[in-house]
Amino acid sequence: MDNSNVVDVSFIVGVYRANPIHLRKMLDSVLAVMKKSSVKSELLLTDDSSPDNSWAILSEYAAANPGLIRIYKHAVNAGISATRIEMTNLTSGRYVASFDQDDIMVPFDLDGAVAFLDSHPEYAASYARKYLFHDFRLTGEVHGDFQSRFNAFFTPKVNINAMLIRREKLLAHGSFMPCPGSRINDDVFLMFRLAMDCDLWFDDTMPRALYRVHDNQNSKLFDGTNQDDFRRMGMQLINLRPELYEPFTRGIVPESDEENFRIVEGFNGLAVFLLQNDHDLTKRLLEAALERHPEDYGVWEHNILFHAMCSKNAEFENSYERALEHFADRPRMQLAFHAVKFRKLVQDNNADEIEKFRRFYIDLHWSLLPAPQEMLDVLPKPPKRPTYSFTSSQFNF
Repeated sequence: MDNSNVVDVSFIVGVYRANPIHLRKMLDSVLAVMKKSSVKSELLLTDDSSPDNSWAILSEYAAANPGLIRIYKHAVNAGISATRIEMTNLTSGRYVASFDQDDIMVPFDLDGAVAFLDSHPEYAASYARKYLFHDFRLTGEVHGDFQSRFNAFFTPKVNINAMLIRREKLLAHGSFMPCPGSRINDDVFLMFRLAMDCDLWFDDTMPRALYRVHDNQNSKLFDGTNQDDFRRMGMQLINLRPELYEPFTRGIVPESDEENFRIVEGFNGLAVFLLQNDHDLTKRLLEAALERHPEDYGVWEHNILFHAMCSKNAEFENSYERALEHFADRPRMQLAFHAVKFRKLVQDNNADEIEKFRRFYIDLHWSLLPAPQEMLDVLPKPPKRPTYSFTSSQFNF
């Protein structure tokens, strides 16, 4: 059988009102990953009726990279969700990876990511971290972490940027369809649906994206709607399996089996999120989750959050120390617990401890999640500062 024409990975990017400098930087970074790899890949680009020079730039890159780039243009703006769905339907790859028009792809090991998924069919997708940056420097914020089934339906730390998703799994779970009533978060809604019955592999070896922070991005423009969106998305999942969710409202965690254990764990976390005003119920659900799945760091993180909101300081400190002890050999997971501790200090306005703990957290954070040189090489260079030093000023708290 001749596999020479089989496309392994299809990258898809929707373009609308793109800064031309940012757009070119994105295209260069994605092409660099594609050309360095030995797997066969393609890049699909759609100008979503953008009223600027985006189409000319896409045409220029397509002409310069025949066989690698396919371009499309909408006569009427369709929106990011519809654009992603359309491009997914047009892909030829066994794996699909969505990317954003103003981000930068880090030169990660695409060959290794494909090889891992090929040899591990039990995983529906592979994802990694993204590092946030503004202008010419990293902000210090890092998004993406190990998958937690407990928080998969309300605060997933799964990063969609450059996630390699099996095409058949993507289509079977509704592609990038939006959540009814939501203006954004079609990608997060996809993560919710995948988590109902799939496992996702977290590639901790190398980040895959630099995420550009700017004033016009959707995550800022619609920041106030995110919590409402999470509720909407959670309710959509509940509507699919109401009989499985209902017991949680009474403090009962149903027995799970090989087929539904992911959704049972996820519904426990979703109930904690949706019913958090009932402190007694929340406490019972958290205790049940800790007993059943002590390996899930998301359970411990939200147990600390619960005590931070409604317990005495001694009980909060006990939950915090128990979590640290339980994950003593997993310091990267401990970062989530330290972040809750910091927010607690801020909440209590403990000025003496805030700065001391902040410095501790920053030093630990950067020692555990250093910036690989490959990432610094693609970070935009400032006009007069060719070197970078990572200091506390780069971290936003």
